[in-house]
Amino acid sequence: CKDKNLVSFLSSILEHILRLAKLNQVQFVETPPLLKSRISLVLGKVNIFIPAEGLIDIAREQARINKEIDGIGYQLGDKIKRLKNKKFIENAPLEVVDAERERVKNLKDRLSELKKISHELKLS
Repeated sequence: CKDKNLVSFLSSILEHILRLAKLNQVQFVETPPLLKSRISLVLGKVNIFIPAEGLIDIAREQARINKEIDGIGYQLGDKIKRLKNKKFIENAPLEVVDAERERVKNLKDRLSELKKISHELKLS
C-alpha cells in the first residue's frame, strides 16, 4: 500500500483485524500476490485480497463484481452528463461542481480497479 498513513493506521488495529476476520496474518504489499482464487474488495484507495481457493464460487463473485461495474457505469454516466450541462456549470456553486468532478474521478478509479479484478477472475 502506497499510503503510509493508512498502513500505520491499519497496523495499529491489526490485532483486531486478525481476531475479527479470523486470520493468521495480514500483509501490506504494493503488488498483490498471484493467487488462483481470491476475494477482492476495493475500499477507497485500498485493495484487499483474501486467498479463497475452494472457499468462493468464482462465477458468483464475477456476477457480483459485474453488477457493481454496471452500477458505477450508470452513476458515472449521470455525473458526466450533469457536468456537460452548461446551465449546471453556470448556476451551481463552484464547490458543488468541484465535488462532482472529484466524484467522477473517484468513480473512474473504482471502475478501473473493478475491471482489473474482473479480468483476474476470468483468468482463474
